[in-house]
Amino acid sequence: HNSKRIDCPNARTIHTLNNCIKFENMGYSDTLTSLSLRSSNIDDQILDVIVKSERMELLDISHNQDITLRGVKKLSNLKKLHTLKVNWCDICDDGLLEISKLTTIKHLGIVGCMASDSGFEHLNALNLVSLNICSSYYITDDGFGSLLEQRNLTSLNMGECARITSTGFSKIVQLESLHCLNILGCHLDINTVKMVLCLLL
Repeated sequence: HNSKRIDCPNARTIHTLNNCIKFENMGYSDTLTSLSLRSSNIDDQILDVIVKSERMELLDISHNQDITLRGVKKLSNLKKLHTLKVNWCDICDDGLLEISKLTTIKHLGIVGCMASDSGFEHLNALNLVSLNICSSYYITDDGFGSLLEQRNLTSLNMGECARITSTGFSKIVQLESLHCLNILGCHLDINTVKMVLCLLL
């Protein structure tokens, strides 16, 4: 495929660019509010263009391994962004620090995050409503405990977070606003799960 120029001056939502070859040129729309570029082989160069869309509210750049810390830092230009999905993008501690500066974020997806407990502590700067940390292998009870400061959290996906133990999980009852919980693949004691569910239901 040749590089393509995409110029959509009246676009508000684009969800049709999945599985595309890398773009070397990409126009942008000052009315664009929602953009999905999952598995699109994009890199930091494309983010330089995306961040010019000042009205962007939802951005999904999941499954793009060539996005680096430099690209994540660029996202700070999106002042109206409330939903960010960077699943399977090799996000580490420094990446979560940069994401924590996006204070408008309410919905965050960081599936497969490679950050340590210290990195997850950075997220306390945000006021999240939903959080997806599925398959974040390095988070332990300490990092999970820091996430429990998110008292407005209504949805949490912590599936396949193998290092979170029953001890850490039991403290989830602090999330009094929680409505949706995924613990698929977690190694938790059944009695602890029953106790927590009784308190949450």
